[in-house]
Amino acid sequence: MGLGISIRDAISPALLKAASAETLKKALRAGATVLARDTRLSWKEAGRRPLPWADLAASTIKGKGNATILVDTGHLKDSITIGEVTDRTATVGSDAPYAPYHQFGTKKGLQARPFIPASADGKLTELAEKEIAGAMEAAIKSEVKG
Repeated sequence: MGLGISIRDAISPALLKAASAETLKKALRAGATVLARDTRLSWKEAGRRPLPWADLAASTIKGKGNATILVDTGHLKDSITIGEVTDRTATVGSDAPYAPYHQFGTKKGLQARPFIPASADGKLTELAEKEIAGAMEAAIKSEVKG
């Protein structure tokens, strides 16, 4: 499960025009690095999540022995990685097979507890969008002269 970032969504047309394909790839890697970091931070910083996490059911707390949400072994949080990066897109996601169930919920009643700072339709949170765009612009500006 992953979320893609498009260079065209985050960078001004003037910067895009001035940047080479290699520079755009560096910018997308910088943006993906920020998105992966923001995703990992969402466990501790509720303001990074697109929605508040629902409380655990009493039966879940009893079975786990604690009320910590989305943490049993830590695998989900640790599995957040940067996938393919090109000069047009970058992907951040998790290879945990249960990641989509937590991000989006299920029809059978598992409540969504989104950890990637994006809505179900893929729109980044305002904070994530700002931080990613800033990182990408800085990467381009450091490469482009003029």
